Amino acid sequence: MSNKKQAILLIDDSELLLRTTRRVVASDLKNLGRTDVVILIATTYDELSEELNRHEQKHSQTSYMLITDGQMPNMNGPDVIRALNKRLGDRLDLSVIFSANHDYAGEAQKLSAHFMIKTHVDHLIFSVKKFLDMS
Repeated sequence: MSNKKQAILLIDDSELLLRTTRRVVASDLKNLGRTDVVILIATTYDELSEELNRHEQKHSQTSYMLITDGQMPNMNGPDVIRALNKRLGDRLDLSVIFSANHDYAGEAQKLSAHFMIKTHVDHLIFSVKKFLDMS
Protein backbone atom coordinates (compact mmCIF):
# COMPACT_ATOMS: atom_id res chain seq x y z
CA MET A 1 0.00 0.00 0.00
CA SER A 2 1.33 3.47 -0.87
CA ASN A 3 1.15 6.66 1.16
CA LYS A 4 -1.50 8.07 -1.15
CA LYS A 5 -4.51 9.48 0.72
CA GLN A 6 -7.76 7.56 0.23
CA ALA A 7 -11.32 8.82 0.49
CA ILE A 8 -14.75 7.29 0.07
CA LEU A 9 -17.45 9.42 -1.52
CA LEU A 10 -21.04 8.60 -0.54
CA ILE A 11 -23.97 10.17 -2.35
CA ASP A 12 -27.63 9.36 -1.72
CA ASP A 13 -30.66 11.64 -1.77
CA SER A 14 -32.06 9.85 1.30
CA GLU A 15 -30.31 11.34 4.32
CA LEU A 16 -31.31 8.35 6.45
CA LEU A 17 -29.77 5.83 4.02
CA LEU A 18 -26.75 8.08 3.52
CA ARG A 19 -26.01 8.28 7.24
CA THR A 20 -26.68 4.56 7.73
CA THR A 21 -24.28 3.65 4.91
CA ARG A 22 -21.70 6.04 6.34
CA ARG A 23 -21.97 4.40 9.78
CA VAL A 24 -21.55 0.91 8.30
CA VAL A 25 -18.52 1.93 6.21
CA ALA A 26 -16.94 3.92 9.07
CA SER A 27 -17.38 0.98 11.44
CA ASP A 28 -15.74 -1.38 8.97
CA LEU A 29 -12.84 1.03 8.41
CA LYS A 30 -12.35 1.29 12.17
CA ASN A 31 -12.36 -2.52 12.49
CA LEU A 32 -9.67 -2.65 9.80
CA GLY A 33 -7.59 -0.05 11.63
CA ARG A 34 -8.02 2.40 8.74
CA THR A 35 -8.82 5.63 10.53
CA ASP A 36 -6.81 7.48 7.85
CA VAL A 37 -9.54 7.04 5.19
CA VAL A 38 -11.79 10.07 4.82
CA ILE A 39 -15.53 9.67 4.13
CA LEU A 40 -17.23 12.53 2.30
CA ILE A 41 -21.03 12.47 2.18
CA ALA A 42 -23.60 14.41 0.14
CA THR A 43 -27.24 14.25 -0.90
CA THR A 44 -26.64 15.86 -4.34
CA TYR A 45 -23.82 16.00 -6.87
CA ASP A 46 -23.45 19.75 -6.32
CA GLU A 47 -23.01 19.17 -2.59
CA LEU A 48 -20.49 16.41 -3.30
CA SER A 49 -18.61 18.70 -5.68
CA GLU A 50 -18.32 21.33 -2.93
CA GLU A 51 -17.04 18.69 -0.48
CA LEU A 52 -14.48 17.57 -3.07
CA ASN A 53 -13.33 21.14 -3.66
CA ARG A 54 -12.65 21.58 0.06
CA HIS A 55 -10.92 18.20 0.35
CA GLU A 56 -8.80 18.69 -2.78
CA GLN A 57 -7.43 22.00 -1.48
CA LYS A 58 -5.56 20.04 1.19
CA HIS A 59 -5.22 16.60 -0.42
CA SER A 60 -4.82 16.93 -4.18
CA GLN A 61 -3.41 13.42 -4.70
CA THR A 62 -6.26 11.49 -3.10
CA SER A 63 -7.58 8.31 -4.67
CA TYR A 64 -11.33 7.82 -4.41
CA MET A 65 -14.02 5.22 -4.15
CA LEU A 66 -17.55 6.32 -5.04
CA ILE A 67 -20.69 4.76 -3.61
CA THR A 68 -23.72 6.32 -5.28
CA ASP A 69 -27.45 5.77 -5.17
CA GLY A 70 -28.88 4.78 -8.54
CA GLN A 71 -31.96 6.98 -8.68
CA MET A 72 -31.77 10.56 -7.45
CA PRO A 73 -33.82 13.62 -8.43
CA ASN A 74 -31.32 15.73 -10.42
CA MET A 75 -28.56 13.32 -11.40
CA ASN A 76 -28.70 9.53 -11.38
CA GLY A 77 -25.87 7.22 -10.31
CA PRO A 78 -24.43 6.62 -13.79
CA ASP A 79 -24.39 10.39 -14.42
CA VAL A 80 -22.53 10.93 -11.13
CA ILE A 81 -19.96 8.31 -12.19
CA ARG A 82 -19.49 9.97 -15.59
CA ALA A 83 -19.04 13.41 -13.99
CA LEU A 84 -16.52 12.13 -11.44
CA ASN A 85 -14.63 10.12 -14.06
CA LYS A 86 -14.27 13.35 -16.04
CA ARG A 87 -13.23 15.34 -12.96
CA LEU A 88 -10.97 12.83 -11.20
CA GLY A 89 -9.74 10.63 -14.03
CA ASP A 90 -7.68 7.68 -12.86
CA ARG A 91 -7.93 8.84 -9.22
CA LEU A 92 -11.46 7.41 -9.14
CA ASP A 93 -10.36 3.86 -8.42
CA LEU A 94 -13.70 2.18 -7.81
CA SER A 95 -17.36 3.11 -8.35
CA VAL A 96 -20.38 1.33 -6.92
CA ILE A 97 -24.03 1.94 -7.73
CA PHE A 98 -25.83 0.97 -4.54
CA SER A 99 -29.49 0.83 -5.49
CA ALA A 100 -32.83 -0.47 -4.26
CA ASN A 101 -33.52 -2.29 -7.54
CA HIS A 102 -31.72 -3.61 -10.63
CA ASP A 103 -32.58 -0.66 -12.89
CA TYR A 104 -28.96 0.52 -13.19
CA ALA A 105 -27.15 -2.82 -13.33
CA GLY A 106 -26.58 -2.68 -17.09
CA GLU A 107 -25.35 0.89 -17.05
CA ALA A 108 -23.03 0.11 -14.15
CA GLN A 109 -21.45 -2.65 -16.21
CA LYS A 110 -20.98 -0.31 -19.20
CA LEU A 111 -19.19 2.14 -16.89
CA SER A 112 -16.98 -0.59 -15.36
CA ALA A 113 -18.68 0.08 -12.03
CA HIS A 114 -19.90 -2.40 -9.48
CA PHE A 115 -23.63 -2.74 -8.91
CA MET A 116 -25.17 -3.79 -5.61
CA ILE A 117 -28.63 -3.99 -4.12
CA LYS A 118 -28.88 -1.89 -0.93
CA THR A 119 -29.86 -4.89 1.17
CA HIS A 120 -26.49 -6.56 0.39
CA VAL A 121 -24.30 -4.51 2.72
CA ASP A 122 -21.79 -7.36 3.02
CA HIS A 123 -21.03 -7.00 -0.71
CA LEU A 124 -20.48 -3.28 -0.22
CA ILE A 125 -18.01 -3.93 2.60
CA PHE A 126 -16.12 -6.34 0.32
CA SER A 127 -15.84 -3.55 -2.28
CA VAL A 128 -14.55 -1.11 0.34
CA LYS A 129 -11.84 -3.62 1.29
CA LYS A 130 -10.95 -4.04 -2.39
CA PHE A 131 -10.57 -0.25 -2.73
CA LEU A 132 -8.32 -0.07 0.33
CA ASP A 133 -6.00 -2.61 -1.27
CA MET A 134 -5.76 -0.62 -4.54
CA SER A 135 -3.55 2.24 -3.40
